[in-house]
Amino acid sequence: MARFLPSAFAKLAERLSREPDEASHRSAMSRAYYATFLVTRELLDIQDSTADVHGRACQELKAVGLEDLAEDLEGLRRLRNTADYNTTLRFRQREACQGVRTAAQLLEALRVPATLRRIRLHVRRRNVKARAAPSSPARSRPGPPGRGRR
Repeated sequence: MARFLPSAFAKLAERLSREPDEASHRSAMSRAYYATFLVTRELLDIQDSTADVHGRACQELKAVGLEDLAEDLEGLRRLRNTADYNTTLRFRQREACQGVRTAAQLLEALRVPATLRRIRLHVRRRNVKARAAPSSPARSRPGPPGRGRR
């Protein structure tokens, strides 16, 4: 079975943003965000599947020195949250189109070779640190002489 490519969400978002109805505009925004988020998460090799993973993706981009990309991703997330959860506000086509454009620009920026090199180096360093770090501070310190650990 072939692996799903998040870029399919970006293509769907583009199509949905051209539709005349608000449901399509909201869905376009959601798919545009998830296309960029999933690509970012994959590039940064983030295995976390908790709700915190969205913020972690932005933090990792900032740690790489890609603050502008992190801000774009955060902005897309805010728009996605509005589109998905705030049914009292009208979500217009222009917001959907802007979100889709921002997502496309962010996806393009993530494919730039220099950006990819920075991300890969960051991931390698993070993984080396994670392997070298003890699993728990309590396990890394010897206990007092003559006393067993609890």
